[in-house]
Amino acid sequence: MKKHFTLLLFLGVVAMGCTEGGIDDGGGNNENNIQFVDSLVRAMCVANWDTDGDGELSYDEAAAVTDIGTTFRGAEITSFDEFEYFTGLSSISEYAFQGCYNLTSINIPNGVTMIGDVAFYGCISLTNVTIPDGITKFGISAFNGCFKLTTITIPDGTTEIGGYAFCDCVSLTNVIIPDSVTTIGYAIFSGCFNMQEFQGKFASEDGRCLIVDGVLNSFAPAGLTEYTISNGITVIGHNAFENCDSLTSVTIPDSITEIGGYAFYLCDSLTSITIPDSVTAIGVAAFAYCDNLQEFNSKFATEDRRGLIVDGVFNSFAPAGLTEYVIPDGVTEVGEISFYSCGNLTNITIPESVTCIGYNAFAACSGLISVVIPDSVTKIDVYAFGWCESLTDVTIGSSVEEIGDMAFYGCNRLASVYCRASVPPILGSEVFKYFAAELGGVVNIEGAVYVPAGSVAVYKSNDYWSEYADNIVAYDYEKGEVVE
Repeated sequence: MKKHFTLLLFLGVVAMGCTEGGIDDGGGNNENNIQFVDSLVRAMCVANWDTDGDGELSYDEAAAVTDIGTTFRGAEITSFDEFEYFTGLSSISEYAFQGCYNLTSINIPNGVTMIGDVAFYGCISLTNVTIPDGITKFGISAFNGCFKLTTITIPDGTTEIGGYAFCDCVSLTNVIIPDSVTTIGYAIFSGCFNMQEFQGKFASEDGRCLIVDGVLNSFAPAGLTEYTISNGITVIGHNAFENCDSLTSVTIPDSITEIGGYAFYLCDSLTSITIPDSVTAIGVAAFAYCDNLQEFNSKFATEDRRGLIVDGVFNSFAPAGLTEYVIPDGVTEVGEISFYSCGNLTNITIPESVTCIGYNAFAACSGLISVVIPDSVTKIDVYAFGWCESLTDVTIGSSVEEIGDMAFYGCNRLASVYCRASVPPILGSEVFKYFAAELGGVVNIEGAVYVPAGSVAVYKSNDYWSEYADNIVAYDYEKGEVVE
């Protein structure tokens, strides 16, 4: 699976008084004290909620807790079934267990009615979670990235499921949506490529789709190579078919008027797609990272059928078999993630009509060797050329006013940066840096940054550019030579 999701750095936790084996071994072992399986959980609970100072956590002390905050966020805990004794909680806080990579099992206590945003995001080992009947809301990305979660029970009485709540729960095979649910966010099951069937409210007749007010919210792709979207659906939602990498063909009916952002992101097996004329709007990067895509058939398609252009923005690219590409004249923006990870591209031509290069537009194009950013461009967004590991030289046009964070981060072979702007552009963090394993840290590129000869002093003294002072070299752009 190629899905790249980013987990926040977790907080370190010091396990005071912990012992091997995980059984309560403190000052007593009486029936009023909770016997924890995980010694780290025990130590953290005692450190935070042992109100009588006896070195134990009693059932009464656990029941008195009304908010756990982010105490366990990123902790290396493995089991917390004893969480069920924290009956004073009414909600699980945002980020409460986010990044607990080793957590395998947890029992959510009765009395909890809401699981907060990102509460269990990235709990990649979680296989068992007990959900009480009183839950009414699952927050945004509540269980996003819980790869090993095989079943999830959405209780009767649940009214709201936040966007991406179960995104990338790749071991889920089926789910039942109760009739009580009235609100569903974006793509709640996107990336669940082993999902076989949806049941209950919002499920399509064939059980393969969740449809909310005419929007195809999520798709169950397991075992399918071809799919025809039902006539009557009006919108393909954000990320709806994301990571359905076995699909070779999707038929889009004339009832569709809109395709959401990232709708077919990472659909590796698609080779062509036909978008009917009924479609009037296409979200960002709708077909990005479809490595085997050869052509688009659409009113939005470029003349060569290799790209989609929506309102002047180059939206998606069909990269299969290409090593070079010329973006058509008239494009005003190279859109977000539009060429992301097109590793076979060695050369890209950007026309003078382009004014902005979007977020992650050419990131991870590992074969790209040289890039000329024309004078028409005013902004190079965050990560635009990040991790282009073969990039050796880049020319930045004279009108660039802003270069976003890490725009050229990881371009460790970058030998020459020709920055033609006489006024130093606003420069984000770590733009011309890379991680050097042999040095154990992030360092500046070794190459030269050639700036107009009359602007050397202002570049070197500029708050944004001063950290690259040793790289800056005076250059005469009219003569095309270094000024000694």
